[in-house]
Amino acid sequence: MTSGTFTNSSASGYNFNGTAERGVLHYVPSFGLRGIYVILGGNISGLDDYSAEENIQSFKSLTIFDPSTGAFYNQTTTGNIPNGRIEFCATGANSTNSTYEIFIYAGWGGHLGADALPYDEIYILTLPAFQWIKVSYPPARPRHGHTCETVGNRQMLVIGGVDTRQDTPTNAAPSVDLVTFATRDQFAQGLAIFDMTRLSWAAQYDADAAAYAQSDPVMTTSTPASGPTTTTSSNPSAGSKSSSNAGAIAGGVVGGVLGLAATASLIFVLTRRRRRAAAAEKPTSEHRHGVEGGTETGEQGQHQGESRGGSKPQAPLLSEAPGSEAGGREGDPQELGTPQPHREMNARDRHELA
Repeated sequence: MTSGTFTNSSASGYNFNGTAERGVLHYVPSFGLRGIYVILGGNISGLDDYSAEENIQSFKSLTIFDPSTGAFYNQTTTGNIPNGRIEFCATGANSTNSTYEIFIYAGWGGHLGADALPYDEIYILTLPAFQWIKVSYPPARPRHGHTCETVGNRQMLVIGGVDTRQDTPTNAAPSVDLVTFATRDQFAQGLAIFDMTRLSWAAQYDADAAAYAQSDPVMTTSTPASGPTTTTSSNPSAGSKSSSNAGAIAGGVVGGVLGLAATASLIFVLTRRRRRAAAAEKPTSEHRHGVEGGTETGEQGQHQGESRGGSKPQAPLLSEAPGSEAGGREGDPQELGTPQPHREMNARDRHELA
C-alpha cells in the first residue's frame, strides 16, 4: 500500500482451468510478515452449469497467498468441513490466545426452495490448525449474495442477500431469478447480528461487547494427530479438486520426498514469521473494531475483510509455507512467473501456540 503500484501474482494448478468466482478472498492480518490471503469456496469460471456440485470449489483444500513472497500454496483442512457453496460471506477475528477464526455464513449450493434451507448455517475455520467447526442452531433464513463484517469487537454483522427458499415464479415475479429478490427480508432492515463468542444470534448490536475470545466448541476441538497436508497436482482435474485423497497424498509424500525434507509445518512457520514481524515493529495500541470506508480494523490496529469476484492465480502453486527456505527467504522474494516445481509435502509437526 505504500508504493501505490499494482502488481500481478498468478499461479498455475489452481484448478483445471485456473480461475474461480463467486467465492471469498479473506485477509488474515496476524500471520506472515504482511498477513496472508485465504481463498474460500466459489465456482470454477467459464462453465455452463456453475452451480453444479462438481463445479464448486471444495473447502477440503484451500489456496493461500503470501503477499510478502508472491507465492501461492495449498492447505488441507480437517474437522466438520462444509459443503461447497458460492455467494456466501466470510469475516474473522483474532482471539485472545493467538489464534484466528474465520466465520463463513450461508451461501448457495445450487439449490432453491426447501433444499436450500440447510445452507442457513455458520462454520468456523480456526487458524493455525485449519480445522472446521460447525455452529449448532436450527436453520430458518437461508440466503446468498450477502456480505458480513466484524464489528464491535466480536459481532458479525450480516448485510442483505436474496431469499434462497423461493423457487416458484409468481405474477409479480415471473422468473426464478426475480422471485428470489421479491420477498421481504426476514432480517429487520436487511441486517442481523451474530455474537462470535457466544455463538448466538443477537437481537441488537452491543457497542460495549468484550473482546473476541474463542467459544467453547472452538477451544475444546481436538487438534488432528498429524499436521495439515498439501494437495498434489499442479494441474488438477475437475473430479479431483473437490476431494481429499489421503492415500494419494501419503503416496506422493513417500515417493517424492520420503519425509527427508525437514520443512516445518505451515502452522509453525506462519506463527514464527508473525513473531519476527512483531519483534521488528512494536504493536500499536489496542482499540475496538470499527467500520469506516469499507475497511475494518480489529485489535492491535489489524485489518480484516473480504474481497469478492473472479480469482485467477497463475504462478506455480507451492507446497512450502511462507517463510520456508523453498518458498523464498525474507528480502529475497520469488520472481513472479518463474516456473517452480509443485511438490507435495506432509507437515510433520504442529507448533505449540505461544
